[in-house]
Amino acid sequence: MRPLAVSSAKRSSFYPDLPTVDEAGVPGYQSVSWYGLVGPKGMSPGLLNKIAEEAVRAGRDRGRQVRRRATGRGHGGEHASRVRFFRRGGAQSL
Repeated sequence: MRPLAVSSAKRSSFYPDLPTVDEAGVPGYQSVSWYGLVGPKGMSPGLLNKIAEEAVRAGRDRGRQVRRRATGRGHGGEHASRVRFFRRGGAQSL
């Protein structure tokens, strides 16, 4: 099996010679995925902020970043404001 392209907007540092789908002939194509944490309705703002801070801290951990890059994945450790951006459909305009 031979990969044809990566679905991100930029080439992968893990496969620098592999073109993006856009470069391979599908103009404007980009696929974005993300993961998030959810909690019960009515969660206290203090607890929500603590969980968000810890998730961001874990995502920015140097060892975790090295492992993500080694497997060709992008960055992580973003704040909940990015989730709101995705939920509002902002990702469609990236």
